[in-house]
Amino acid sequence: MLFNKDKTELIAYPNAKCEDLYIVPDGTKKIKTNAFHYLFNLDRIILPDTLEEIGDDVFWGCPITTIDIPDSVVRIGSGAFERSHLESVTIGSGLEFVDGNVFASCEKLSDIKVSQDNKHYKIVDGVLLSDTTVVFCPVKKTGTYTIPDGITRIGNYAFERSNLEYVNIPDTVTYIGSCAFLDAKLKDIVIPSSVKEMYRTSFGAFYYDEMFFENIFYTGTKEDWQNIVIINIGKENGLYSEYLAACKIHYNVNVKFVADSISGGDTFIGNM
Repeated sequence: MLFNKDKTELIAYPNAKCEDLYIVPDGTKKIKTNAFHYLFNLDRIILPDTLEEIGDDVFWGCPITTIDIPDSVVRIGSGAFERSHLESVTIGSGLEFVDGNVFASCEKLSDIKVSQDNKHYKIVDGVLLSDTTVVFCPVKKTGTYTIPDGITRIGNYAFERSNLEYVNIPDTVTYIGSCAFLDAKLKDIVIPSSVKEMYRTSFGAFYYDEMFFENIFYTGTKEDWQNIVIINIGKENGLYSEYLAACKIHYNVNVKFVADSISGGDTFIGNM
């Protein structure tokens, strides 16, 4: 293992090491970016109570299936567990910041527990939330999910590859993150006029012709829709760039949730 001089930062774990269990030493305060990136042999890791930060992409693609985040950890970086084999996660009381795509493409992750003493994160109906943001909804969750009133942001990759049929978005939501519904198997969705910013990738499919849903019901006017700030991340490589081209966008819809009966509305087919 490679550490910094005072052994408070774990920099890298050898790719060729064949142990299936690694216990991070006491005294380690930070695991640096990519430290365990795409290791094929590591099945389990135990983190010390001295650990304060897990960096970006630390366990990206690792075959670990479970992990306990100690109370001492304050921050978890972008993509820290992305594409890992996680099935269960326990989050301690001290966590203050989780990047929005920390569990991106974790298709097996269904069991998330958060300490009751954590002041920043909680589990509601099986979904990981902060006070303002939907962080992660397990891919295996089905049926209809209603985002709690008061939530203002849907985080990056929050509903990626979701098997939900419907997601009800309250009119407190103002922001929809990058790839928030990437490859989600939604039938239809209602977007409230409260949404002021989203990504061009928010409702994308990895490939344009694999879009699952056809209808977007919008409670505002066409002018309101066109005034939404669209962030074009991903457009340069051709992926997601025309994700709304085949969608029917229904404006002025008098409905809060898609499961309600739709009334009113003007229809437009095409992009923003």
